[in-house]
Amino acid sequence: IKVAVFVLDVSLFYAGIRGRQVSDEVNAIMSDWMASTLQTYKLNDFNDSNTIVWDTMQASMHCCGREGFNDWSSKFGEQPPMS
Repeated sequence: IKVAVFVLDVSLFYAGIRGRQVSDEVNAIMSDWMASTLQTYKLNDFNDSNTIVWDTMQASMHCCGREGFNDWSSKFGEQPPMS
């Protein structure tokens, strides 16, 4: 039984490490996507898929930008989108 517990512990440890690696990969992919689509955001264009995703995401998460509302300053100056 000690061997089974050891194998289970090693498996769970590996799964935790692998889960963290996948999480880091997903975060990197999302960060790259957010950086690229932030620049293509079209204010008040309700037919643009990137704009719809950004507006929906920001409204549901009660936040804005990739790192914060200042991410929008390069595109819109002081005023970020209303979403």
